[in-house]
Amino acid sequence: AILEGQLKEKTTQTPAAPVTAKTQPNSQQQRASMLQEIAKRLNNGEINLPSLPSISYELEELVRQDAGMDAIATLLRKDMVISAKLISVANSPRYGGLRQSSTVEQAINVLGLNTSKEFVDIIANRALYMARNPQYQEILKDLWKHGVACAHASYLIAQLAKFSRPREVFFMGLMHDIGKLFLIQVISELQARNVIDPPSSKKSLDDFLEKHHGLFGRKLLEIWKLPSEIAVVAQFHETLEQATTVTRELLAVALGNLLAKRAGYGLYNLKKDDAEVERTAKSIGLEPVHIQKVLKELVVFMEETGLSFD
Repeated sequence: AILEGQLKEKTTQTPAAPVTAKTQPNSQQQRASMLQEIAKRLNNGEINLPSLPSISYELEELVRQDAGMDAIATLLRKDMVISAKLISVANSPRYGGLRQSSTVEQAINVLGLNTSKEFVDIIANRALYMARNPQYQEILKDLWKHGVACAHASYLIAQLAKFSRPREVFFMGLMHDIGKLFLIQVISELQARNVIDPPSSKKSLDDFLEKHHGLFGRKLLEIWKLPSEIAVVAQFHETLEQATTVTRELLAVALGNLLAKRAGYGLYNLKKDDAEVERTAKSIGLEPVHIQKVLKELVVFMEETGLSFD
């Protein structure tokens, strides 16, 4: 509650003193200090916020307007990286056939407009997962890989459960751990400024991210002015019991998050909690056979799409 208050309004309190080696704080004191610094500096506009890639906005708008292929291809050609990677995906073992794509138009024809939009979101968001400090780069790479896996698993779940808008669930899955990305970037930035000491261990960093990423994810998505249902998913996908209303979309992403980890795409080793997986699946009308179908399809998707996770 205190942290939510700090994030909602500016505070005039004196910033907490940076932790130094001389004080030798315990891990709880260090977490509190780091948390207070992040909340205060975020409110005071002292943190460089990541920006949602504009091409995702622009493409979504063209799709809503039922724009033609020429307009969509023209937009995508403005970004050479996205164009090249989209063509690479279209030529991957999963989608490529006898005919190989050499243009954006051909790639969109092979993938279909909806799938093309999903891959544009994936590729565009990859640029967000960079940190000033190289010590966090491996964590961010794994985090992005998990986000892609969760997005596709959530999409498959939404399809099997016959959601009316499974593509929106895909985007929710892609954004579900955005709070971890945000916190790592902030910690890296404040560490570079000598404001805070680095986390004492990888475990202490993991614990900090797990505890606070939901709230900070919601905060970032609100700053980006994305729909509230996406922000709710970011905050409560791992704490369903705390959500005021548990929507089917939230359940789908919560299950997608569990299955992505179970398939091996995650920062943490998922405990064999079959009961939680089956309970969440059952709440949206899925059976164990559907879970196995999603896991199998997810592994194929991650291995055969031609995406580079390096």
